[in-house]
Amino acid sequence: MERWAQRFPGRSTSSGCCAQGTALRQLSRYASGAALLAPRLSERNNYRAAIKLAFAAGLICSSRQLTKHQTCTVRSRLCALHRRQLLGVGAAPVLDGALPGAQQETDAREDAPVQKRRLSRVEQRPGSQTELVAMSTSDFLNLMQTTDVIVLGEHHNYIADHSMESDFLKAFASVHKEEQLALGLEMVEQSFQPALDRFNRGECSVQDLAEATQWSKRWGWRFDKYAQIFQAARNCGFQLVALEVDDAAKQRVQLGGLAALTAEERALFIPDESGFQASQRLPGFLDYTERLLMQRYEDLLQAGFLASRKPGDVTYNNYLDYQLLRDEGMASAAWRCLRQQHFTRMVFLVGYYHVRFEYGVVGRLRRFTSQPRPCSVGTILLNPMPYDSLSDSDELQLTLRVGGSDL
Repeated sequence: MERWAQRFPGRSTSSGCCAQGTALRQLSRYASGAALLAPRLSERNNYRAAIKLAFAAGLICSSRQLTKHQTCTVRSRLCALHRRQLLGVGAAPVLDGALPGAQQETDAREDAPVQKRRLSRVEQRPGSQTELVAMSTSDFLNLMQTTDVIVLGEHHNYIADHSMESDFLKAFASVHKEEQLALGLEMVEQSFQPALDRFNRGECSVQDLAEATQWSKRWGWRFDKYAQIFQAARNCGFQLVALEVDDAAKQRVQLGGLAALTAEERALFIPDESGFQASQRLPGFLDYTERLLMQRYEDLLQAGFLASRKPGDVTYNNYLDYQLLRDEGMASAAWRCLRQQHFTRMVFLVGYYHVRFEYGVVGRLRRFTSQPRPCSVGTILLNPMPYDSLSDSDELQLTLRVGGSDL
């Protein structure tokens, strides 16, 4: 916790944060991190490394040392592995033996969209409380009709989520037929906006987008899972907008913190400096960063997904700066799009990690869009699961330990 004392002097940590040093918490983090990275490695055709991680995570789960919620987290992440590819190198016995029932879950996710779709609205309460509220049909229709910006939190590797996003765009466009609609994308860096503009003008096809945006290099998740979204956007008249911070800037911040940004980059990605700094002093922000943002730091570092594998290069604080830069940069890009290009409404596609609490993209977007013309912002989680909510039960409650109490 010395790292937090250096970054936030004078601030105490909650009992929940201190408990992370226990052996059981470390075991849970290892299993969860291994399960998170295994699908990414399989996406990059590194199947043997993926098998090793899946096997390790499976053994930990089968040892019954984790809570039911922790085991559910690992199992859900392992189900993202590409089963057919891994079968050729012997991963099936690992998944079937260590995690009973994983075969049926994996086949359902990879081969067809789930039949029962779930939408949950993320609702901000007074103070730092956040709730995950199941949406009825009337709630859904009301949100679509009255909200200017709807942020959809997806699981990047779930085909069911992308199918829902495609259908959502069609429904949203049918409600707002005469309006200028934008589709904001975490998946595309802002420097590739010219490629999206060509698509918007009808000068390139959906398949051309993969090469034009360097999709496999910059984003990594399979393009064919997203193709239906782009086709729906074109058919419904959405204009695609790139929101992600450029890779070169992210790499430099990972190695040198926010000080590594140029003056032009800082003005582009962090146009509201005072608001950006104030967001780090909000009640519960410290617990949010420790339990959510920093959860994957060591796993990503060791797996080589950051600018360096050395902790001395990508320090704890630099990694935090990198995560905050992404949220602030995407929110400010969406705000610029709404303000300068005269779009009346936007659907914003982003990973569920960025939207579960107000400290991520959503709270920053509310801050930007409050002036000069206030915009309403709503958040929907697609197919939420217990591990998405940080709850220790199987109930879909969005919980965050702040100051030793569950909100």
